Amino acid sequence: MKKILIVDDEPYQLIFMKKAVESLGHSVETASTASDALAKSGGADVVLSDLRMPDMTGPELLRKIREISPRVGTILVTAQQSNEVIVDALKNGADDFIQKPVEFGMLEVVLSRIIRIREILDENERLKAGKK
Repeated sequence: MKKILIVDDEPYQLIFMKKAVESLGHSVETASTASDALAKSGGADVVLSDLRMPDMTGPELLRKIREISPRVGTILVTAQQSNEVIVDALKNGADDFIQKPVEFGMLEVVLSRIIRIREILDENERLKAGKK
């Protein structure tokens, strides 16, 4: 079970993603603002964040969270269809993105992939530390 932080200022989206991620067996914390997310981000394994929020953009939030927890997995959720917006998000800290409206199957696939990548990176670090 991983700790997942979900950040979205749309209450119905937050509720849907929370229930979906919990159904996959993970612990979920939610935040409706970027500042609340920063306060709750410690110990999160993965952060799913909306791209656009009133107090900060998703990429800005993910950069700040990575300053606190460099190993956290990051997924941006966006209604934007523009490749430019998506490429910019990926260049600025997102590990992946999910298009809105969020579909359960896509959420499951992307979240599982990010968790697996983080587990591989963690194992790699443990192996490197053991060889020194």
